[in-house]
Amino acid sequence: FRGLDDSRVRSMPLPVPAAQPTRLPLSVPLPLGDYALSPGDVVKLYARVEDNDPDGPKGSESPIVTVKIVSKEEMQRMMLAREGLEVLLSKYAQAARSMEAANEQLDKLRKELEKLDPNSELAKEMREQLKKAAEQIGKDAEQLSRMSAEDLPFDIDHALKKQLDESAQAMEKASDAASKLARGQGISAAAAAKKLADAQKELAGEREQFKEEAADPLDHLAKVYPLIEDQARFAELWQRQRDLADRMDALTGHDGEDDPKLKSRMRDLEAEQHQLRDELRQLIDDIENRANELPADKRLDDLRETAKKFVKAVRGSSAAEEMASAESGLAEFAGSRAHTQARAAADTLEKFISQGQGMGEEAGTCLKFQPKLASGLGDTVQELLDAEGLGSKPGKGQGSGGGYSARRNSLRNVGMYGRIPMRGKESRAAGGKAQRGASGDGTGPDGGPGNAGGANSDGRLHASGQSDAAVPARYKRRVGEYFQRVADELGEDQQK
Repeated sequence: FRGLDDSRVRSMPLPVPAAQPTRLPLSVPLPLGDYALSPGDVVKLYARVEDNDPDGPKGSESPIVTVKIVSKEEMQRMMLAREGLEVLLSKYAQAARSMEAANEQLDKLRKELEKLDPNSELAKEMREQLKKAAEQIGKDAEQLSRMSAEDLPFDIDHALKKQLDESAQAMEKASDAASKLARGQGISAAAAAKKLADAQKELAGEREQFKEEAADPLDHLAKVYPLIEDQARFAELWQRQRDLADRMDALTGHDGEDDPKLKSRMRDLEAEQHQLRDELRQLIDDIENRANELPADKRLDDLRETAKKFVKAVRGSSAAEEMASAESGLAEFAGSRAHTQARAAADTLEKFISQGQGMGEEAGTCLKFQPKLASGLGDTVQELLDAEGLGSKPGKGQGSGGGYSARRNSLRNVGMYGRIPMRGKESRAAGGKAQRGASGDGTGPDGGPGNAGGANSDGRLHASGQSDAAVPARYKRRVGEYFQRVADELGEDQQK
């Protein structure tokens, strides 16, 4: 069933084999391009299945899936809120890949020309290859020009924009050179090979300049910035623990009471405290991993050492134990103990705020080691933090985010599809291989709808932030918590 905005829902039957299978996996394309959609339109989808019981069919319906069409500007804001640095890096990584692909095409054609008789005239087949290469390089040059015109709200993007323009111009020249050879008459293989070599040499010079002026500085930022981000995440986690402890103040004196509403609230606070304890553990692991992954550079040794000392100090503190004690107090409906331990955990975390800031300051100093980066960095670090909802400072409340729910985690469960390029994170597999590349737009290899909306080989769709796990472990745990809460709300009398 499909419905657009508030229009009448239309149904589409799905074919079922005559063999009457008990399980029928289907992939149905959703041709959004045929719907004449505009930003603001909402498409709602759901499915219903019925059996063939002679006594009357029994059926079931899926939850409604909502697809909201957003403007390009909204899409960019959402992507920045969730993956600010990745969006920035992807823009320039795509330029590097385009120039590398163009260089490989020219190099391949040059080598083929060098194998021919130097005095022979270019054959029709070779002219066709040159024409196709020119068209592809020209398309990539146009794409770079469009990307250059799309400004990201970061100072470093404005500073490096010139490099994208120059890269696009270099690729246009390479495209023109190949196109002229394809159209020219009476050109020998030797002359064509020389012209291609000249075009390849000029493009290689621009590639090297782009690497020095843009790619290397951004790569340095990508290695250092995560620790600055982690410092801000720690400050936010401390604020959330303090906020939780303040709300638990109302539980003081409420110990072992058989009040369904009070028990329900304690269950909610218990789940929140459990989440904070898990986030603290994950954050400390992240800081340790990122410190270990820093390049072997003496200029980064102070940052590496500061981060490791911070990890060791937090792990050796009583914070995790106090959070666990607050959690167990809530589980046992001991409100006074829960509040005391939650407040103690917040006090313990607060002691490390200055150390976390020290780690952030060391990371900021390391950014200055890259001259090209430092000259155009401006307020990029703060702008990246603000884009992720991590820009507030300790002691100034919850900042401009308007509450924790408004921060980037609220977008983690939203699948976003579009043509804004995303650079994949580095793989941690052995061998140091990386998985870097632009994500697809959900159309599949041929760009058509027949690929079931860009499904993987296992049938899962491509979506930014989508998990491969069918049922995450934390949701399985919530099932048990749900039934426990039902029992609490019923009260002991009704259970008897």
